[in-house]
Amino acid sequence: MFDFLFNPSGRISRKGYWIGFLLPYLALTELAPRLLGGVPGMGVVFGLIALFYLWPSVIAVPFKRMHDLGKSGWLYLGAMIVALVLIVAAVVMGAGQADGGFEGFAAQMESMPEDEVGMFMFELVMKSPAAMVMGAMASIIYFGFVIYLLFFPGQSGPNQYGNDPLVGGRGFAD
Repeated sequence: MFDFLFNPSGRISRKGYWIGFLLPYLALTELAPRLLGGVPGMGVVFGLIALFYLWPSVIAVPFKRMHDLGKSGWLYLGAMIVALVLIVAAVVMGAGQADGGFEGFAAQMESMPEDEVGMFMFELVMKSPAAMVMGAMASIIYFGFVIYLLFFPGQSGPNQYGNDPLVGGRGFAD
């Protein structure tokens, strides 16, 4: 299990991705906090769980899934970096649209309640057509890769990244 979550080499099938990673990840990071969020001290536990899953969800498991598709994991990482840069650029452009420019943006952010920050940033990005295009491009890149990882079948038989994970019937190889 540790090797599955933390080692980016090898391959996993769609089945392995869904059952071995995605469903437990969603249960631990989305469902459990909603059910147990009111229990004292659980915020720290859920923070540690999220930190534990950071490397597997961003690097190791998507790399293995890309390997099963016959592609390098670096393609995925490069696309995610491009998407992140586009999001940052969109937010910076949006911040320039705030009342008073960047100084006004900083002042508004300091005085704003934490739960309103996301909507404020979204509204600023929506004021700039260039920022909207960048945000849309980042979304297309990100969700395109999510769909690719979740729904496209892997290569049959062994490839340069390892053995076919479906041969043993488990969805995991190497």
